[in-house]
Amino acid sequence: MTTYHITPTPMGWQMATEGSDDAVLRTLTKEEMLAELPTYLDGKTASVKIFTRDDTLEEAREYPEYAHSNPVLS
Repeated sequence: MTTYHITPTPMGWQMATEGSDDAVLRTLTKEEMLAELPTYLDGKTASVKIFTRDDTLEEAREYPEYAHSNPVLS
């Protein structure tokens, strides 16, 4: 299972594979990032750790389980 970290950047938000600084997805807002997750992770098994602007872990999600348990995202 791949683990991704969602973190703030000076110009928005990025998702990168754990241990890498190379973004696989970038958005201007956190809301846009969270909205893009189901599409990007469709068909993948992944863990996503979402951090706040002060680098605190806010939430951890497991996919595809999270998408299936949230009908709005499916």
